[in-house]
Amino acid sequence: MESIQNTQTLTRFLRSKDESLDDILMVIKKLLDNEFDFSFSNYNLFLLELLCDRINDNNKFKNWKFSTQVWKSFSQVWKKMMDIMARDRTFRRVKFLVNLEKIFSQFYEINDTQFYEQLLEVTEMIYSQVVLYADESSCISFLESFLNIYQTDLDDDLLVRWTTLAKKLFKIYRNDINYVASKKSTQKFFHGCLSKLLNNIQNLDDSLNQCRAILISIVEERVFSGDYTVTFQVHFKELLKGKLPESSVGLFYKIIVKNIGNKNPKFCEEVYLAIMEKYNSMSESLIEILSSSNKPLTTSFFESVLDKTLSIGPINWKLVGYIINLDSTLAMDRANNIIDILNVEEDKIVLGFVPTLISSYVKARDLYEFLTQAWLRNVRKRPCWSSTAVIDAVSDNINDLSSTQLVKVIEYVSENDFECYPIVLALVKGLPNCSTLKVDSCEEVLSKSKYVESRTWWDLKFYLLVNYPKMSEYFIDRFNKEDISLNDTHYYLFVFRLSELSGVNLMDEHFSKSFLKHLEHEEQGFCKTLLQRWCVLMNKFFDSKDLQSFINFCIQKLDKTFWVEFLKSNGDIFFEQKNMVLELINVILNSNSIEVFSILSLIPFQCIDRQTRAKLIDKLTDAQFFEPIQNLLTVPTFKSSIETDLNCSIKVLAQGSQVSKDIFSIIWLNNLRQAKSDNKFTSKALSSLKKHIKKRTKEITPEFEATGLVIKYTNVSLLPQEEQESFSELKSKYMNILMSISTKKINSKASTNTIKELLSFLDDVLDSASALISPQFIKMVGKEVNHLNDHQVNSLLFKIATRVWDISNYKHTLSLFLILYKHDDPSLKESLEFYLSRVSDHDDIFSDLILFVLTSMSNSLTSNNSHVFINLCNSMSNNFKKNKRCELSLGVIISLVINKLPILTEASLTPIKKFLSNIRTALTDISWCFTQYSIEQVITIVTKVTYGLNNSNFSQQDVQETYILATQVMAHIILYHRFRLTSRHHMIISVFVALLSPLTLKGGPLKVFPEGSSAFARLLSNLCEPSSNSRNAINKQLTTATSIIKKHLRNFLPVLLVNYISFSLTQNFSRENNNELLPGVFNIFDVLSQRELEIVNSWLDSQGVALYKSLYNDYKAFGKWKEA
Repeated sequence: MESIQNTQTLTRFLRSKDESLDDILMVIKKLLDNEFDFSFSNYNLFLLELLCDRINDNNKFKNWKFSTQVWKSFSQVWKKMMDIMARDRTFRRVKFLVNLEKIFSQFYEINDTQFYEQLLEVTEMIYSQVVLYADESSCISFLESFLNIYQTDLDDDLLVRWTTLAKKLFKIYRNDINYVASKKSTQKFFHGCLSKLLNNIQNLDDSLNQCRAILISIVEERVFSGDYTVTFQVHFKELLKGKLPESSVGLFYKIIVKNIGNKNPKFCEEVYLAIMEKYNSMSESLIEILSSSNKPLTTSFFESVLDKTLSIGPINWKLVGYIINLDSTLAMDRANNIIDILNVEEDKIVLGFVPTLISSYVKARDLYEFLTQAWLRNVRKRPCWSSTAVIDAVSDNINDLSSTQLVKVIEYVSENDFECYPIVLALVKGLPNCSTLKVDSCEEVLSKSKYVESRTWWDLKFYLLVNYPKMSEYFIDRFNKEDISLNDTHYYLFVFRLSELSGVNLMDEHFSKSFLKHLEHEEQGFCKTLLQRWCVLMNKFFDSKDLQSFINFCIQKLDKTFWVEFLKSNGDIFFEQKNMVLELINVILNSNSIEVFSILSLIPFQCIDRQTRAKLIDKLTDAQFFEPIQNLLTVPTFKSSIETDLNCSIKVLAQGSQVSKDIFSIIWLNNLRQAKSDNKFTSKALSSLKKHIKKRTKEITPEFEATGLVIKYTNVSLLPQEEQESFSELKSKYMNILMSISTKKINSKASTNTIKELLSFLDDVLDSASALISPQFIKMVGKEVNHLNDHQVNSLLFKIATRVWDISNYKHTLSLFLILYKHDDPSLKESLEFYLSRVSDHDDIFSDLILFVLTSMSNSLTSNNSHVFINLCNSMSNNFKKNKRCELSLGVIISLVINKLPILTEASLTPIKKFLSNIRTALTDISWCFTQYSIEQVITIVTKVTYGLNNSNFSQQDVQETYILATQVMAHIILYHRFRLTSRHHMIISVFVALLSPLTLKGGPLKVFPEGSSAFARLLSNLCEPSSNSRNAINKQLTTATSIIKKHLRNFLPVLLVNYISFSLTQNFSRENNNELLPGVFNIFDVLSQRELEIVNSWLDSQGVALYKSLYNDYKAFGKWKEA
């Protein structure tokens, strides 16, 4: 690299053909950064000319256009050019679009995100500042090349930006005022670009839906501009000759139908027929797309498609079904022909197509014709026309027949032979879907039908009983137990239904045995039906052995998911069937399956007698499956091993799960409640645990853990007098040993989990043994675990400290809380609340504590610790007593929040959201604590916070939640403190205007927020409609109190109404927001008298008056309450 001493050597070096690109770029950077000692006038123009020449070159310097640094230097030079005319004149020599095409065509050489980002920046800059020109052919070539970008690993945002810009670049050929679309360019787009476009659209991920929409718009604008019908068919047929995937063809056809389906359905039909020539397998999906255009398609088109489909094998019966569903006239004209061709196919195809055929008859209002002609004719030809699938398809549509038609069909079929039985069955099966009038009209003709007298056809008889319960008298008289069909499901259903209606037990031993044997061949669905529909009948008529067999079978067939759903939805009926529930419990008792045991959790303990519960508890204990035991112990049995033997219950506890702890606790509490009448268990338990404690155990054993739970849950008053001293001794020794173990473990650097476990034991006995924990112990533990920096350990230790530390040590306690409270931790806050409740019992100390917090807040509040102070203030206010000091303290807190509002909202809205939520609660819970000054301060906070919602750093969700909270705070003030607002009109106007401002299109972040607008409207309603809470208690006359409040409202509501009108005219509201606001505005009109209405009118200009009159007319038409 030669030494550069002056302008001549510099320019020679930069123009050199032998120097490396990196060296040249380094020199260009130095020149742009003014690092040379000599001056170079107009160097920007020189560099721009150099870069334009090199980018344009496709020989010696062809690599320049692929360099990130080149485009970065180009951007810097471009921005520094002051002479715009010289810049544009120089840039004209660059074939910019052609160079972009070359770059994207060699995408496989560059897969560098940084390069594409830099190139995008330059391209966007040039497009925005220079009018680009290119012929249509170049634009099409660029687009085809650009589509390679989707094969790179660029991130989604960058791809979206590039796609948006590429569409603009593709359309620059239209900058030529003389542009006319040519056949040649159209051919090039169809043959070279369109297939690539369609494939890319089809293959893009869902994350690139925005890119997909842009590419589709390119296709739409290019293909359907001008007179597309002239050359489209020719080019489209050529396109189909290529290897275009079916998915891309379907996509293109969807685009065609979307754009011209409503304007030119005939053209879409022609395109469909062209596609069918090559892609016959797509015919069904394409006709579905075509039919979505909401324009009627011609019968001739459907006929041509149907003829073609029926003439080519194998026949696409789905397409045939689609066609006859779309054109019912054609369906009826060709029905017989279609059925004749269908009957040649195999049964599976026939059964699949018949429901569609029936649907076409229904649409044509010709189901009667199908039943009496088509089905009647074919049911004799092929057995498959009598199948259940066909019967079900017909029965689903029976309601389409009139009462007269139903009767005629039954009479017509009854005159024919018994092969027509499926038609009668379909009619009877479909009657439950019909009106009562239709059902009743068929009763007489069916009762006289020859089919009723048959000794078989149990399905028909069953459905007759479903529709006509009175026919049970006829069937019970003729019921013959010899006329049975043991393999027919409907026979059993018929007997069930007949027994139900007649009250006669037709289920003898032979029937039940046959029924249970038949169940082995049935599917799960039948078992579910039996449980859901017939459990009452089976409970009544089956003996215990058969019931047990049935339940056993159901448990084997049906999984736990079914039992959960069944017992939730049908439990109220099922659990009343004592025999069936008893057998279910016996089956569970005799089982060894964990899944079967789990059903016990769903059975109410009231359904299980005490002795059986004890057996089940023992069984579950042996199986070590404890979840159902909690339910069974809801009422104690005092018979199971774990309830009578402490060692057994400790073995359960030794499992270490939360469930095992809960079970032990329940057992202890159950025995404790009867300790004064029968103290055998408690006495032995306390004695046994004391013996274990005396051994000075060095580890946490199950017995030691049991001792902790006993201490935790024991109410000493429930123990006999002689055992109370024993319990106190046990508690004292337990605490000494626990603290000893904890000290040794912690000093020996035990694991974090071990420390958590030890502190959890201390936590369990805090309520009953906190006096036995020394502050020195807490100090020692805190010192030793400080290095762990474990939040759960710190939280547990803080909880223990708040129970043990002296209340005069509040500074240390609060400082510790400020350090530990890094997240919204409810356990830490709960511990602090407990400590503050202790302090609040001592007024002087509590006052000092409040002063300490407020002073600290005033001096040390930052955006990092603001949420801690807000939570601390909330905890203090929850413990305020009804006195002057607390009133003053609340006022100081609110004043501090106003002063520190910029800090509270600096990083996020979370602290102020918490404050508003706390104030909302306090306004009702400690309403006595709010003075006139406090209320005014709160209103000021709401006003300032609402105006501050425009900050773009806040998330949309935070802004919305804060706005809702602000409206709720104001609503609470109006509902519970209205008497303090009587002479504060200016503040109410100010806060309501502040709340209205963010909802405007120009005013804030809540441009479309109907929930917020609805909240504001409700707030207006609260203001305009005084509630009983806000009326003057002294004045007992309701009407007078309301009148006084509304009189005060009339002083300032006109101003608020004018502000709304002003916002509507100058800043506008979105339709969604305004629709929600109007009910609130109409409430203002309810309050204003004619005088105030005239005042509003006089304040407005001509535009305002027009809107005002429109609002008032809408109010009279839709908003004003009217007498019925």
